[in-house]
Amino acid sequence: MMDHKGDCAGPIDFDPDNKTFSGVVAGLKDVEPFEGATADALKQAFMDNVDD
Repeated sequence: MMDHKGDCAGPIDFDPDNKTFSGVVAGLKDVEPFEGATADALKQAFMDNVDD
């Protein structure tokens, strides 16, 4: 599970066609998706999403 500043990532999915991982920030009213082509890119996108 990824967490940043008290927020956690919801389910993480992998799209084999696009070769990308995607997820949402759990517990938010507004769905804020994020994605990345690698685990590091996914984590950075998640942290950027929380920071915004």
